[in-house]
Parts: sequence; C-alpha cells; structure tokens
Amino acid sequence: MIRGVLIAFFCLYFAGCNGCGDQPLATLLRHQSRVERDLSDHVGEWKAVAGKDSFLDGDGLRTFENAEAMLELAGGGKVRVEADTTIRFRRNASDSAASTSVDVESGLAEVEAGDSAVGIKTRFGLAVLSKGGKLRVDRMDGAERYRVEIGEAVFPEEGGGQKALQAGDQLDIELGLAELEPVSPVTPVPEPEPVVEAAPVDAGTDAANEAPEPESANTGASDAPPRDTLGTTDHADFALTLGENVTINDPAPPTAIGFSVGSVCPNGGALEVQRRRAHGTQINVPLKPGNHSYRVYCFESPGKLQRKAQSTGVVRVRRSTGTARLPTTAPRNRIDVDGRRYTVMFQNLLPEIEVRWPDAPTASGYTLERTVAGEKTTERNTKPSVRFAAGQVAEGEHRLRFKADGGQTSEETTLSIRFDNASPSVSLRLPAATGFDPGGEVRVSGVAVADARVSVLGNPVALDRQHRFDTAVAVPAGTHAFTVRIDHPRTGTQYYVRRERGTR
Repeated sequence: MIRGVLIAFFCLYFAGCNGCGDQPLATLLRHQSRVERDLSDHVGEWKAVAGKDSFLDGDGLRTFENAEAMLELAGGGKVRVEADTTIRFRRNASDSAASTSVDVESGLAEVEAGDSAVGIKTRFGLAVLSKGGKLRVDRMDGAERYRVEIGEAVFPEEGGGQKALQAGDQLDIELGLAELEPVSPVTPVPEPEPVVEAAPVDAGTDAANEAPEPESANTGASDAPPRDTLGTTDHADFALTLGENVTINDPAPPTAIGFSVGSVCPNGGALEVQRRRAHGTQINVPLKPGNHSYRVYCFESPGKLQRKAQSTGVVRVRRSTGTARLPTTAPRNRIDVDGRRYTVMFQNLLPEIEVRWPDAPTASGYTLERTVAGEKTTERNTKPSVRFAAGQVAEGEHRLRFKADGGQTSEETTLSIRFDNASPSVSLRLPAATGFDPGGEVRVSGVAVADARVSVLGNPVALDRQHRFDTAVAVPAGTHAFTVRIDHPRTGTQYYVRRERGTR
C-alpha cells in the first residue's frame, strides 16, 4: 500500500511518468545527508528523496559528500551506496539470468543479491551476481573495478566469452583492458616498448614541449603507434617520485602532478601518460579521476629516445575529500556452515565472528573445528554456534566444520579474513578539504588506520596509540595545494590533497 502511494505521488510530482503501474525494482530503506533521485522520464531532474522512495526501470539515485543510502532490491537483495555515487536501476529482458540490474554510473556501491541473481552493468555487457552473493563496484572516469566478497559473479569479456569470479577475486576494466587479479596495491599495466624518434628539444629547458611528434626518417620511428600531445600545466599541486604507484584522493580534481623527468634523464626526455607524450625535464600534468599509467623515456641522443622506459608507474586519482570516518568498532559477521565460501573484509579492527550450524541435529553438545595454516583448534558449546570476539579470528583462510555429539557433521565451510586495501586509509579532520590559507601555519589532524605512516610536506608525523595525529605545518605563500601522504604495507602509498580556501 505504501509503495503504491509513493509511486502515485511521484507520478503526480513528475508529469508524464511512464511505467507507474510497474513493480518497483528498488526501495530506499534509509539514507543520511544529501541524497537525490530522478525518474526515467526526467533524467537529470534531481530532487531530494522523500523517504521510502520506490525506483522503477530507468530511475536513478545519487549521493553527495558524506552521504550514503541503503536500498532493497526486488528479490530481497540490497545495495549500499557510498558518498559521491550515482546509480541507476534497470529491468532486464524476461529471458535474462537476472530480472533486475544495477548500473553504477560513477562512485562506489556494494550490491548484495537475495533470493534471485542481480545484474551489474559493465563496459562489456551485463554481469550476473549469483543469489546470496555480494559484489563491490568501484567506477570512476570510465575505469571499473569489481570485487566479489561472497558467492560468484560471471562477467562478460571483450569480444565474447565469460569469466567467473569467486569470493576474493577482483576484476579491473581500465582503458579497454580487463585483468583478473587478487586484491593488491595498484601495479603498472605492461605495454610493448616501442622505438620512437622525437623532435630535438632543448635539454636544459624546464618547459614541456607540447608540439606533436613528427615522423622521423630513422628506422623504427614510422612504425611507432601515433601519439597525441599530452596536455600540461604551468604548476604542480605536488611532485611525484618517479617509479611510484600511488592513489591520489582529491576533493577537486583534476590533480596537477609534477613529474621530474630530469631526475632520471639528465638530458631530458619524454613523459608518456596513456599513450600521449610531452617532452622536457619538469613536466606538470593535470590528471582527471581514473587510473593513469605513465612511462618516462630518456634521450640517448638529440631527437632520439631510448628504446626502454627509464621509469614506469600508475597513478590512480579519486574524487574524495578524505573525511570519511574510519570504523571505531569491529565489524560483526555471521557465518553459516553451509559448504559455501565467505570472504570478510576488515579495515581497522579484525571482525567479530559468529559461526552457526542452522539446521543442526539435536544433540547434547557441539564441537566447532577450525583449521588455519594446517593447525586445528576446537571450540565446545551446548548450542550449534560459537562466537569469537574481535581479534580472535586472525587474518587468513579458515576451514570450519561442526560436529554434533551424536557423530553427525556439518558441511565444511571456508572463511577468508582479508584486509580491505580499497577502503580509506585516513580520516582528516583539519584542515577542511578546501579550507587552508597559504603563507602561514596550517593545523593538520586526523586518524589513520593501524600500521600506517603519515607525513605532511615531506615531514613524518607522529601517531598516538589510537593512530591519531595533530601537527602544524608551514605552508608557503602562493601554495594552492599540499598533500598528506599515507604509507601502508598493504594499501601502498596514498596522497590526500588539501586545497586553499575558495577552491571549487
């Protein structure tokens, strides 16, 4: 009844609504901060959500900074939408493996299938998340990352075919390339090393030569793939150490990154970012959100670049304020010994785990056998369940099986506890994302995840026992932006950009 009233309300609120009699594909359960929605007949006409909104075929939802939303899908699944994210819901053809699909147009969302499969729109077609499965979707500036946390998802491949991902698998689709790999810090995507001849440049200048490379009569140059000119800027928000693979969290990208080509090429060279080039010794490049692989080639003689790249790396730019709150309590998870594989991700604190045997036979007692790294431990209880406090179940892969006193056993279930290296590594309290004044002292404070090392403007910052930090740094006059650097043994290097007051 309530859904029908809400659908009728939106039919009247937006003139010309199509499909008002259709069953909702999703219903908003709860939200916080600024969340908006539009309708398929009026795409782009965003209005604040009313509460328990219903979403039909083609309807969309978007969240803003520090906002989030939780929706229930038809079939019992759920979608958790994080800040700065836009999603849209689609009704699939009757012969599709999933009747409902979710299109994460940009941002981060976690999709959980219920009693029926859920479709996920990708660059190559519709992926299918199996019932009971859970999938994390990260999409920015055309780059797509999918990580299966529970169950299985089948993805279409470029040119046809399918690829099945199991719990713990990750698929990156970047710049037309699709790679299945374990969760890990960003690594460069290898490309062929061409022989390229370039126009002579003045090796002593710091200005990037933006002129297109002419074809050379020298052997090999005319066979090299054509490259467009790489756009540059006259300033850098911060300087990157060549060879680093980093993630940049910027509230107002593009981020102007300074590449010191002269540090590895005394006679100058070429910087290549996504098959576009500029020449010089100091090259500043504005990078939009997305993943950007880079290569540096040195001049071995005037006008001729070396065959092999002198330095390579990947820069991932994310639109993020760096103010997302880190969890202060351990996540709680319930695992049923049903023969499936479960993956539980944690960020700051190891999770609290309850292991249950739902359809256990009646018995006087039960024993949970847990095997990890070849070592078996047992836990006794009068009920077919065992609760482990936060930290009792260590990171790694655990095999779980219950035995009843009468001799019956449950199915063996696998539980993988993994550190979530895709989540934020710091929460910055001060300064605001676009709120410092250059030419004086700026207070920098926040909290980082465990095992992180923090530095500001190249200076290490001490952390207390709760991983908090609070320091003052001198920001020179004329500085438009500075960064807080976070190094972590598993998440790699992340930069959080702070911009001067008034930046939009």
